Amino acid sequence: MFLIVLLITRLPYAFLISILIAFTALIPVVGAFIGCAVGAFLFAVTVGSSLMGVAGMLFFIPLTSVIYSLIKEWTYKRLKDKSVE
Repeated sequence: MFLIVLLITRLPYAFLISILIAFTALIPVVGAFIGCAVGAFLFAVTVGSSLMGVAGMLFFIPLTSVIYSLIKEWTYKRLKDKSVE
């Protein structure tokens, strides 16, 4: 599934990221998070370097982290409002 999405978006290293996610998903509980984190890191580096070069790589990694934190807080707030937690 990841390979198809990465090939559609034409990101470099699609096979490498997909294989890494597949192997880390075999680790119970934390494996999927490890694979996702590495994929997000490679995505941030790729987008940052294509937009702004080396400075973009250094800027987009923390930006991706902040966006992830905001989405996580928003998701937890929605779950708490719906009393799912």
